[in-house]
Amino acid sequence: MPRAIGIVRRSSLNQKENLSFEIQEQEILTRARMEGYELIEIIKEDAESSYHKNVKQRSGMQELLTKVLDDTLGIEAVFFYDESRITRQFDDFTLYIYRPIKFEKPYVKFFSTEYIGEWDPYDLLTTLKLANAAEESIKKSMRAKDAQKTLLKEGKRPGSKIPFGYSYDEDGEITPDRNAQIVRYIFSLAAYGHAEDIIANHLNDVEIPSPKGKKWTGKTIDYILNNQFYLGHLSWNIAVSRNTSRRKQRGEYDLLQNHHEEIISATLWYLAHQVIELHKRQGKNNNTPFLIRNLLYCNSCNVALQSKDYTPSKSKKKYWVYRCPSCKSKIEATSLQDTILNDLYSKWDMKLATMKDDGKKMLSQRTKTLTTQLNHVKEQIRHIETSEKYLAESNSTNGHQWDFVLNTAKTMLIDQQTRFTNALENIDAITSDPNFDELMNQLLETNIQSFTNPEIRTIMLLFFKQIKIDFEQEHNIYVEYDLCPFTDIDIPAMS
Repeated sequence: MPRAIGIVRRSSLNQKENLSFEIQEQEILTRARMEGYELIEIIKEDAESSYHKNVKQRSGMQELLTKVLDDTLGIEAVFFYDESRITRQFDDFTLYIYRPIKFEKPYVKFFSTEYIGEWDPYDLLTTLKLANAAEESIKKSMRAKDAQKTLLKEGKRPGSKIPFGYSYDEDGEITPDRNAQIVRYIFSLAAYGHAEDIIANHLNDVEIPSPKGKKWTGKTIDYILNNQFYLGHLSWNIAVSRNTSRRKQRGEYDLLQNHHEEIISATLWYLAHQVIELHKRQGKNNNTPFLIRNLLYCNSCNVALQSKDYTPSKSKKKYWVYRCPSCKSKIEATSLQDTILNDLYSKWDMKLATMKDDGKKMLSQRTKTLTTQLNHVKEQIRHIETSEKYLAESNSTNGHQWDFVLNTAKTMLIDQQTRFTNALENIDAITSDPNFDELMNQLLETNIQSFTNPEIRTIMLLFFKQIKIDFEQEHNIYVEYDLCPFTDIDIPAMS
């Protein structure tokens, strides 16, 4: 008997408990026997959307294409249930599966369980069925989106799983549950410089169950740290598309502020994200023994010193040094770091006592600067819009060229406007946060001498602007402190 292959698809996870696969498989087996083919395999596509993914993105379809074109398998026919099982995008199955197979192997036939005889994608009835399947998916998508928009306008959360740390109370309200303290713990560890994978390993070591009751992973920690639901806000339609994890910019998605009780304060959120960004810029190895890497400069050459590990392979003693790439001068790392840390310890209680006031003053000044910049950008946008109006009313032969230039400039200015607006919103959230003083007090009351390497490295990045060493003057050290944790000019958006 000639050999054939089949393909079935379950369109959503909701179908896992029904007989979707079994029904399709039975129909395909019956039809294959009727046509006189031996069905060697039925490929299963489990919960892969044929509306949001074309056939080139679906693993089952690519497996089907590969196996049919494999000469060693000798496949001469393809069986499927109906058009809605193979595509919801009208022509992608014909373009990327049917045609390539027919081009390479014209003798291969296609069969649908709803037709007698060979399936023809160019037949009028088939075309109508493909169009109907695509139209049905579009209507379902539009109905779902309309329902979501209605709920959002009413200040309600569209149906989806509540994030870890929340549950519904007796009145159906979203409230923090017993896992909220774990979420706060995760943000606190991130604010002290611990990487996502390290936090995940720590939670696994102390046997705290993950949201799914399994092992924690760095991706789960990253998702929690970037979910502003914990700020009390409801964001919706935030992904650029279903096929990417990239997020839209603030202002491009639906946001209901103060929708429910927050678990994380604005101050802790910002500190955690500033620390994450600092470590990204300065190197992701938070647990480095080179605690002042990228902060240490040669006073004579004014270049950053490089961190070097000269430890022999079998040596018990570590030979870590900082070395100037210009003048080649170097200094032993551990003793230098001890000297700088001792200086920090001596100033911790005295100088950091003013940190709260300094932070608020700096944020107030930054608000004035950002407001000035924002007003300037808005004025530029108004000028461009006036020019666009004038251009539309004129009959200039170069109108299309100027229209492109003005539109490009306007797009860039709108991006700047969004960034400045987000920064002002974040500053306002921090300065009006009732937990600001409490969080700062916790930091001040912490025994810095008990910190681990990642925590000390974080303190260095937060509270030091620059450290210079003078190799020509007996290794004199010049330390420039920045005793305020809010160091970035452009505050990252809470999204």
